[in-house]
Amino acid sequence: MSRRKFLQTTRSKVIFCVAGLTLSAFWLILNLDISFSTLIPSDSALESLRRQQKEEKKKWEAMQQQLARLDDTERDYRLLLDSAWLELRDGSADVEIPRRIREAAQLREVTLQNVNAVKRTRVNNDLFLLEVDLRAVGTISTFTAFWGDLAALKPAMVWRRIEIRSMMSMQTEGDLYLNGTLRIIGREPTAEETAAAQRAAEAKADSAEAPASATPAAAPATPAPAPAEKGNEP
Repeated sequence: MSRRKFLQTTRSKVIFCVAGLTLSAFWLILNLDISFSTLIPSDSALESLRRQQKEEKKKWEAMQQQLARLDDTERDYRLLLDSAWLELRDGSADVEIPRRIREAAQLREVTLQNVNAVKRTRVNNDLFLLEVDLRAVGTISTFTAFWGDLAALKPAMVWRRIEIRSMMSMQTEGDLYLNGTLRIIGREPTAEETAAAQRAAEAKADSAEAPASATPAAAPATPAPAPAEKGNEP
């Protein structure tokens, strides 16, 4: 086969393309200063990448734990808000809290000597503390039942400070003197709760006015017939 015919065949064209690509690759390596170490990483480079991967994995796990703690904190805060004193739902704290304390004491035969006014202490924009100082006389059994009733209330009342000592001047053996401070967590209503309460009040007012306007006016009384005169009788 002559040289001209060989160059016209497909085989010669493939050989020419492969040779051209090989020469181009060598030219790029020589002129661009490409290092084979960057193309095929060494064992030390692989080990460094493994260490970095482990460190990033630890950071990711720590971040997931922090997110889980934040979720738990947010859930606990929501539960705290749901269990706090809300005057739209529970009534005026200045009136209802002393009333509940007196009812629990009367039920458990605890003698209340004094129940002070409710004190408010702001915690943040949403929460505040309600505290009541009280003094009472009772026995260990009546006090225990009294404490249980206060803790079972919704919202619950807990003791911030409590002092119990024996009453040496009392005639009944076993009587104790209690001096303490009850604490309740309160919260402000949300905008949605305020709007709902306002709508409920308006609906209640409308329902109270509707029967009054629907009541028909009373018919005028029919005058009684005049009695007949005796002189006109037959």
